[in-house]
Parts: sequence; structure tokens; C-alpha cells
Amino acid sequence: MLFSFKRSLVPLASFFLAAFLLTSSTFAENLIVEMIDGTIHKGEKVKDADKVLIINITGQKIPLQKKLIKNVTIAKTPEEIYIEKRLDIKDDDFNARMSLAYSMNDIKAYAIAKRELDAILKDKPGHGPAKRLLKVINTRLAMQQHKAAQATKTAKNKPETAEKPKPNSRSKNQIERSQLISDEDMNLIRLWELPADLDAYKPRIKIPRENIDKLFEKYNAEEAVPKGKRERSRFYGKKGYKQIDLFFELGARELYRGIEIFDDPPAFKYWRQKLNASYASKYFKKYFNNTTIPGLILFDRRPHDELEAYSNFFILTQLERDGMPLINRADPEKSILFQWGLPRDVAEYPAPKVTGWRPFFRGKEDQRFIDAIYWIKGLYQELPVPDYGVKYSPHSPASPKPTPNNN
Repeated sequence: MLFSFKRSLVPLASFFLAAFLLTSSTFAENLIVEMIDGTIHKGEKVKDADKVLIINITGQKIPLQKKLIKNVTIAKTPEEIYIEKRLDIKDDDFNARMSLAYSMNDIKAYAIAKRELDAILKDKPGHGPAKRLLKVINTRLAMQQHKAAQATKTAKNKPETAEKPKPNSRSKNQIERSQLISDEDMNLIRLWELPADLDAYKPRIKIPRENIDKLFEKYNAEEAVPKGKRERSRFYGKKGYKQIDLFFELGARELYRGIEIFDDPPAFKYWRQKLNASYASKYFKKYFNNTTIPGLILFDRRPHDELEAYSNFFILTQLERDGMPLINRADPEKSILFQWGLPRDVAEYPAPKVTGWRPFFRGKEDQRFIDAIYWIKGLYQELPVPDYGVKYSPHSPASPKPTPNNN
């Protein structure tokens, strides 16, 4: 009997998309700001204040009055541009792949251009245009490396009076990074949390050919599996979000690892860029990290970083208070994660006494609390917690039972 995903059909995509657009200026690093008068500013976000958005343009901090801003969008990185275009190009379309390599060269993304050219020459060793462009790219990369080496040499020759870096600061950062969830495990969570309507969402997905071949071999007897060379060739040519449907239909969980999802599912855009950034990694961590809930160790060095955000999410899904999940999919409003942000007199499970504690939400009618509960309803509804199949093992010992508010 085939296993099929029971995904939440709550229409949350539009809600999370709207929230994402409304809050995007608070988390983006590189912004494109369109002013009411038609002026366009491009730069790195420095600060988002109540009335002013400050961005860094070629080393200068430029304050922009929010009342004069028409629109703010996130500028795509060269890597994002490359991935988006490369997913639409077949491996044997060498003209399109060369065009992509030229476009990366034009925006000075030489390392990405070299990566694609090396791949072309691996697939077609005698490809002349690729060889010629690669020669140019290698020269430009060598020039970049020379400039970097000169800058390093200059820095080393500075007087000893220059400020020295704090000891062990780099190693501490590296140790923290090693404690985060892996890219492969993050992709598994993204896979499980994809929305039900993939045709509407159209996520960018890359499924290794090896995974597809194993699917055909193991589930060949199933009617849904393409039969014959022509049908399978047609399947290989489909978009990733079309191919993944068959994996879901067959319940081929053992073949999920290795599949890459390049976009956050709608619920995770909201989590990473709103809930984690402003609530979990700041408010909740400040009062309850590794104290009131032993073993709860959240990360807050880079709250918008995808690995930190997914690590925090996974840690929270694994913890409970004697049967009461921090993220409660069965009864979202009783989630300890958000109960402890309510005023004690309205919370069913009030926050424990912590020095300096103040409620985050004004009450259950606070729109932020309502949105947080709605967010849980948009997660994959397997109870009590989905078995994502990740290998990440955060430290999470048992913790005390929350006391219901009987007042």
C-alpha cells in the first residue's frame, strides 16, 4: 500500500508571502530601494529604524526617509541568479550553459563562471568556446588572488600599534558553526515542509539522477512509476517540483537525502525572517536559554542565517515539558514557545519567574500571537513531530513540567 503525504491544506501561502514582503526590509542584506520620485538606490542594509532606512552605498551610510520610499526589494546574489537560471538549462544544452557562464563573467562572478566552465569541459572536453573563456576567467581569478595577497601583505606590515583581534574569537565562531544543522539536513526539513500545492508555489528543486534511478528500480512494480525509455526520459526532463510528487506518492523517504531545495517553504520564510529573528533567537533565548529549559541552546549570532534558523527550529521541535511540546502541532495555541510570551494572567501555561522577564505579546488578541499560532498550522501535520530523517542531534535533556494557570 502506498504511503502519501498528509500535508496541511490550510491556505497559508498567501499569508506567509504577504508577511514576507511586508517585513523583507528588516532582514535583507542587499537592498534595491525605489523612491517615490523614481530614484533607485542599491546597497547593503545597515539599520532599519522607525522612520529611516539606512543603507551602505560604496562605503557611505545613506539615510532614506521611509515616507519617501515606494518599494524595497531584496537584491539577488550572483549565486542565486546562477542557481535559478541553471535549473532551467538541460545538461546537454551547451549554448545555454555558455551564455550563463558569460553572464556570470559580466557581473564579475568569476568563481561561479569557472565552476560552470569546468563542468562543461568535463561533459564535453573538446568544447572550444569554453576553453577560451576559461583561460580568460583563470587570468581574472589570478589577478583577484594577487590583489588579495598584496592586501594581506600590506596588513601584515602595519605597525604593531594596530588593534589586534581578540584571542580565540575566530575559533569560537567556528565551533558554533560546527554545532549547526548541516545543509543536507536543512534540505530534508525543507522537503518535508513543502506546501501541498507545489504547482502554485513552484519551488526550485534539484533531484540527483541517482535518486531517480533508485526510485525506478525499487518501485518499478508500482503503476505510478514511468515505464519504458520514452516515459522515463520525459520524467527526467521535468522540473524538480514535478518530479518530487512521485517520491511523495510512493513514500520513498529513504531517497529524500541528497535532494536539494533552493527556496524556503512559505512557512519557513516567515520563521527565518520574522519569528526566529525577532522572537525565538532574541526574546525566548534571552529569558529561557539553557536555564528554565535545560538543554535549550538557541543560536543568535546570525538570526537570519538559514542554518541558524533551521537549527533553532529543529531544536524547538525536539523539546517538550513533560508532554507539552514547545511547538505543539496538535494544539498550536498551547505551544510553550508562545505561551511563555503571553502575560501571565492570560497564559494557560504562564512563563516561569525569570529576572527581568516581560511579556512579548499584549495578549491572545495581539496580531503577532495570532500570526504565530497560524504559522504552526502551516507546518507539516504529522503528530507529534515529523521524523525528518535528519542526523543533527542537539542536546535536549528532560525538563520540568509546566504548571497550568488555574486562576
